[in-house]
Amino acid sequence: MKISISIVIITVFVSFTGCVSYSTLQSAKTLDPGSVLIGGGSAFPMDANSIGIFPEVNARVGIVPDFDFGLKYSLPSLYFLDGKLQLIDGPITLSADVGWSYFSYSGGNGTSKGKSTGWYPMLIAGQDHWYAAVKGVYFQTKGEFEFFGLQTFDGSGWISTNVVFGGVIGSDVRLLPEINVIIPKKGKTLFVPSVGLQFVF
Repeated sequence: MKISISIVIITVFVSFTGCVSYSTLQSAKTLDPGSVLIGGGSAFPMDANSIGIFPEVNARVGIVPDFDFGLKYSLPSLYFLDGKLQLIDGPITLSADVGWSYFSYSGGNGTSKGKSTGWYPMLIAGQDHWYAAVKGVYFQTKGEFEFFGLQTFDGSGWISTNVVFGGVIGSDVRLLPEINVIIPKKGKTLFVPSVGLQFVF
């Protein structure tokens, strides 16, 4: 039984390359200076035939008024960091965010290797209990990657525009249900439900 479960988990992670960040899981408002957020969650990319699971851990820290910094690690091997600047504070908060990711891959026999970086400029708006965003994804890769639900990509360029809708339930302990709608330059639109649990100190 344990072997069967392990095979299923490995198949999910290997079949669906997590070479870009699928989730957003942050509100429009920046953290106060000195405040720290620690959390976790998962994105669930899906198409007509399959669903992927990409668990993540994340953290943010308030640096100065109206600016915070975040980082996350997402399985199988994605590192992501971003900075968010709050432009307008109420009645609807508006912030600008720029993220950067790094992903590397090596096949089990050492014959298949690749690495990639991504840039994610985003405008995010919202209030205490909801947020919405528009995000671009610029991707650079050495090696060929097949995106979950998208076409194979090799080289560099803008690969998608993402539209994000999310909720924020709670304050110091909060649950974030979210949907990311990924609209690629080529291929079918991909819907990525995500959920996060966060603690603010």
